[in-house]
This record gives sequence, structure tokens and C-alpha cells, in this order.
Amino acid sequence: MEDLANDDDLTTLLPTREEIERDYPPLWTWLQLKQFIRAGDLAPLKRHPGLMKRYAAWKIAVSAKYGSLSTYVTDVRLDWGDVSTIPQDEYFGVGTERHLWKVLANDWPYAVPFDVEHHIIWTRVPMVNEDLVPEALRQDVERSGIWGFSGGANMDPALQAFVGPSAAHRDAVRIVGARTNAFVQQYWREEDWETAWFINPPRLQSVKGLAHAHVFARRKEKELQ
Repeated sequence: MEDLANDDDLTTLLPTREEIERDYPPLWTWLQLKQFIRAGDLAPLKRHPGLMKRYAAWKIAVSAKYGSLSTYVTDVRLDWGDVSTIPQDEYFGVGTERHLWKVLANDWPYAVPFDVEHHIIWTRVPMVNEDLVPEALRQDVERSGIWGFSGGANMDPALQAFVGPSAAHRDAVRIVGARTNAFVQQYWREEDWETAWFINPPRLQSVKGLAHAHVFARRKEKELQ
């Protein structure tokens, strides 16, 4: 197999938009994507198998060159360097200082419809305040992660009829995710975008130790005047 680690710039090995649309078709509809998220069933949300194979080889090369995927993300993609001294006395939200967060397109997007953009919010401060979760629900929320919707993305009748977690579980997720949801609503203006977003539980995070949320944003169609 080609030694990808010898490539001077591993970013040149990232898939192009043209390649994704040609070789890696979507696996789900927009509604199905939202159903997975609303159910707290995040494990099925993955890349196309062909793209996943490329990603796995690329990740091995990245780890060989930089020591770990996390180091590559913090040093190369985010240009943050050491994040061991991140503030721990605040949680991410609309008021978080600009140097403490970045929004980047996912270089290896999940197999979502082509009209849905996949971004990641990266932040140097924590996103999830576990103290807001009732003790009885902590294991459930830790297993399912945190999620939310904006721009009317959750108003689809088929989604409303979808049976997901209990009302108490959804309420806990809504409270814990309120600060992130407010940021999403402001960054992706609701008159222009509908979004579905989630924060993976620790067991599903590929970049551990650095708070981040996945955002799937779909531009609304403008009505003709």
C-alpha cells in the first residue's frame, strides 16, 4: 500500500466535492438523518463505506506523521497547538470569545444528501454541563449524546410522529443543549437554514478530549415573490 505518511501535505489527500458526489452517494434522506438524531441513535451516522476506507488509511498516515488524529486537528486544521490549558469554568455558547471556537467543514463528511452541508463546531471550552442532567437520566444522556434542531427542521409531521426517547430524556437533552442550540441558530440564520446537530457521546468520538458538535445544515428554498 502506498505510504501516505510520506506525503508532505496530507490535506492534498482529502476527498474533493466532485469525488464525493461521483463516488459516494448518500445513504439516507434528510428525514432519516433527522430521525436518527431525534432518536439519540447516533451510531448509524457514518461515512459511505468507500469513503470510510479512504478515511481509515488517511487516519493511519496522519497518526504516523503527527502522533495522533487529535494532534493533527489541533495543530493543523485548527492551528491551536496545545489545548491543555483550556478554560474549564465556562461552557460554550453564543457569548464564547471568538478565539475559543471555530466552525469548519468536515473534511470527511458523513453520507448525507448532497444538499446538506456537514460542519463541525470546535471549541476549547466544554460544551456539556452534566450537572444540568438529572441523576436518574445521566446514563441515558451519556449513551445517546446531545442533539437539537433549528430553522423548523424538527417540524416535519413524519418526524413529529417518530417515536424516540422519553419526554423526560428529550427535556434533559434540550436543557443541556440549549447553549449550543442558541449558537447554531445564530450562526446558521433560521430564515435561511434548517439544521440538525448533535454532540457525540464519548464512545463515538473520533477526536477525544476536544469538545465538538456536528452540524448538518440545509439551505431553505426561497419562495418566489
